[in-house]
Amino acid sequence: MVVLVFLIGALLGLLVGAAVCVRNVRQEVPTRVAFRMHVLESRLSALQSSVDQALSRWNDDVPAPRRERVLD
Repeated sequence: MVVLVFLIGALLGLLVGAAVCVRNVRQEVPTRVAFRMHVLESRLSALQSSVDQALSRWNDDVPAPRRERVLD
């Protein structure tokens, strides 16, 4: 009888422990994903602004092509 009570207590402890772990994991995973998405978004924004600056400088440095007049 003592063994049966011990087994039921152990199974109940495992069940409660698993429930607590699942609850914590369900709270932590979205938080970590949101943080990583924020970091990636800021890096992408910095990269986009750098590319925009480089393209604007490149466009300023490239001379405009000459248009030749076509004689009638």
